[in-house]
Amino acid sequence: MNGFDKRTDGAHQKMVKLVGKGKLVLEIGCGKGFVSEQLRKKGCVITGIEIDKKSAKRAKKFCKKILVGNVEEMKLDFAKES
Repeated sequence: MNGFDKRTDGAHQKMVKLVGKGKLVLEIGCGKGFVSEQLRKKGCVITGIEIDKKSAKRAKKFCKKILVGNVEEMKLDFAKES
């Protein structure tokens, strides 16, 4: 797939609907930021984690923070409340 899946029964639409508006979101495997872009339009603030550097570069414009690497091997330094 190339881009945001606009089908109403598709995974992307379901995720955006479930998250809602104005949330803090950690998107693991954010890819090129297609879902992050839609969440940002709904007032969400996204931290994205992506293993592919090229994809992370594109996603960066939709995420407040982007971490590049393998989430299973990363030391994540998030606040206790998050």
